[in-house]
Amino acid sequence: MLTDLQPAQQAAAIVMRLQGAAREYAREIPPHNLMHGGLYQGIPLDPVAYVLAGMELRFGQLGDESRLAAMTEFLAFQA
Repeated sequence: MLTDLQPAQQAAAIVMRLQGAAREYAREIPPHNLMHGGLYQGIPLDPVAYVLAGMELRFGQLGDESRLAAMTEFLAFQA
């Protein structure tokens, strides 16, 4: 492991470093989930994975955006 911090401490450190809209979103995460993780789409996650999954859900690309970006990169590829 890269750090000696426990997963709950890592999640708290991540949340403390956030700024802007991400910080406001992270403040809505219940303390219990920051300490113990939670379920995300029926899958139990540790605290760090729970925070990251929530951020991806809120701020990540939509499926169509991801496909469009991949297609654009493919068409622009030159060997």
